[in-house]
Amino acid sequence: MEITVLDKDLKLVDIIDNFDSLQWIRRYYKEGKFELHCPVNFKNINALAKDNYIWKDNSNEIGIIEQRNLFIDTDGTEKIKINGRFFTSILDRRSMIGTERYINKEFETIMRNLVYKNCINVSANRKLPILLGDINNFSIRGNYEKSYGEVLEELSKLSEVSNIGFYIRTDLANKKHYFETYKGLDRSVNQQENSHVVFSRDEDNLYEQEYEDSNKELKTTAIVAGEGEGTARTVITVNNDFKGLERRELFVDARDLQKESQEEGSIPLTDEEYKEILIQRGFEKLNEHKEIQAFEGKINSDNYVYKKDYDLGDIVTVMDKAWNIVVNTRITEINEVYEGKDVEIVPVLGDTNPSILDKLKRK
Repeated sequence: MEITVLDKDLKLVDIIDNFDSLQWIRRYYKEGKFELHCPVNFKNINALAKDNYIWKDNSNEIGIIEQRNLFIDTDGTEKIKINGRFFTSILDRRSMIGTERYINKEFETIMRNLVYKNCINVSANRKLPILLGDINNFSIRGNYEKSYGEVLEELSKLSEVSNIGFYIRTDLANKKHYFETYKGLDRSVNQQENSHVVFSRDEDNLYEQEYEDSNKELKTTAIVAGEGEGTARTVITVNNDFKGLERRELFVDARDLQKESQEEGSIPLTDEEYKEILIQRGFEKLNEHKEIQAFEGKINSDNYVYKKDYDLGDIVTVMDKAWNIVVNTRITEINEVYEGKDVEIVPVLGDTNPSILDKLKRK
């Protein structure tokens, strides 16, 4: 496999055909990332410069080189390590300006509007080189209000709540970038519309597996406090049916949500609309504190063909008779590992525990 290096204008810089390994990590709810290891030589040092892009065959995404390290391996060989994120990460370079408010609106439309209003239909200084792709008309709806914030972080939250994936697709032929949403297919054994995909060591198509089952971060009930002071403060409870030890409460300070927006010309919310906005915020925060069920392993592709029988975002069935586990879960991440002529596909099935960075962002 060859790696194509491009500049900011998507013009060819060089072709890298001599590399030790490449990890190309696609992610459903956030931007993907990559890591490339190469020998140190004049060609690689010049081509693999910060802010250049890399592209691999059969991908509709490109990666931005953000970091490189030169080092000497244990056997004395000089190496260069390249790290970066997919082009979707440019959304991390823009903040939301003003207030976004939606009542019973399609999540796909909310996500597209966030990008359009903060990255496309903006002043020349703020404009990013992206366009909106075709709309899919996904029907799932919700309520959303947010004043300021980070565009990419908000898109990830909306993606997790709605189970709608997003990314920036690059059309190399026409040198264009498109923000697009998508949904994986349900390929679990619980449905009959699509062909079933079952990963199991009993079927010899899953190995080096690891299963995580954790409720350490779990919160079941959100106490959401909105506008007002003291006893006049608006407070609602989300998921109030949990009792006793099963009830794990989370306090959510939602004072930023107001009935009357500061945006000029905006219409104040009714009491019922304001309640729905607070409920949505409660569900968003509970979504950050879910029970974790994650299955990670390497795929033997003899049974299923990657990107044909299954892909990122699909819901599949994972089972292990010896561990007494049967889980219908979404493929939330796929790590494509290339080392010489060897290719490994390593999926992450289900939710994973939040990283330290994720926890800091919450706070």
